[in-house]
Amino acid sequence: MMRQIHFQDFVNPENPPEEIEIRIDNVLPDLHQHWLVKQYLTKKDIENDQLVLPGVQVKDHILLHLLPNDQEFVNCHHYLPITIRDHDTKTECQLSLWKNASNSYVLTQGWKSCFVSRRGLKVGEEVGFRLAKGVELQFTILSRQKENNSKEPIRLPLVSHLNSALFRMM
Repeated sequence: MMRQIHFQDFVNPENPPEEIEIRIDNVLPDLHQHWLVKQYLTKKDIENDQLVLPGVQVKDHILLHLLPNDQEFVNCHHYLPITIRDHDTKTECQLSLWKNASNSYVLTQGWKSCFVSRRGLKVGEEVGFRLAKGVELQFTILSRQKENNSKEPIRLPLVSHLNSALFRMM
């Protein structure tokens, strides 16, 4: 889809507005909504080598898409090896997904080293996950804590490489 954009030269207002056409079909909506499993990090998530995920979100957006044997494996409190790709850094880590005794779903065995330490995660920040393919999840940081220890998180703009290319063309 093409869209007309009008630019006015405010330095030289006597110049007529410039009109250009840009292609906007590659512009994606706010990607925050596409991360279907979201979690605000707690002190426990940061200090321990595990991340407790929202059970309903995991059931609805991850488990339903796994093979029935893998679903049963996780629900029987076994560790399912799962690849997690960092959407921002394009790195991968092998973690385990399991259901603990209190029926919460947990990512463990590498959470702290692969994500907390490497990405500098802090309490109060929001992370997101989505199923990519097979037994692979994608990870991203949806919001960061402000440096002045404010409780209000900073929303990160999620811009795809297609959007980045579009902005460079403008």
